[in-house]
Amino acid sequence: MMRALEDIFELTDSILPNGAIRVIFFCEVEDRAYEIFYYAIFPNDIRKQCYELVEQGEIDETDLDENFDKIATFIRNSSSFNPDKRNVVTIEVEGSNERVEIEHVSKDVGLYGIKKNWKMKNL
Repeated sequence: MMRALEDIFELTDSILPNGAIRVIFFCEVEDRAYEIFYYAIFPNDIRKQCYELVEQGEIDETDLDENFDKIATFIRNSSSFNPDKRNVVTIEVEGSNERVEIEHVSKDVGLYGIKKNWKMKNL
């Protein structure tokens, strides 16, 4: 059964860091590969990437990787997934406000450029 992309938030709750006022996920998902990470924004505009939080012992790396696997599978099974494109999904959680959007990008476009544009737009 195809699920709506908006149902993805149930997979993010358990890996959100304590004290963050905004968390924004970058998800680039294809048929057989994906790259997912997030940035947490704390008071005083302190920004930390999820793997920085792992190094500091604030987030468990195994939980993070398992949840990123579930998020990638969820995106592949959503009605919005396009197997012929790079599916770039942005998930944002800010208090009780949640936002998700998907962009379909040609596989000819390099991931570095996609991430650079995403950071300029979202951070």
